[in-house]
Amino acid sequence: MAYADSKRIKAAFDPNRFRPAEVPILLSDTTKIEKLGFNAKCSQKEVVNDQLNHYLSEKERKG
Repeated sequence: MAYADSKRIKAAFDPNRFRPAEVPILLSDTTKIEKLGFNAKCSQKEVVNDQLNHYLSEKERKG
């Protein structure tokens, strides 16, 4: 996942770093679930930041 405020990000894939079942790009359409009344409480950016912060704090605790 990549995020930029002001410019486009060019994604590059190294085929040597992908496992046979790896999916390089995964897109979804939330239209159906939104019609059923679902609304996300957190943005994708917030979720990734939360996961990253958790990982970094665990790494810091373990040294």
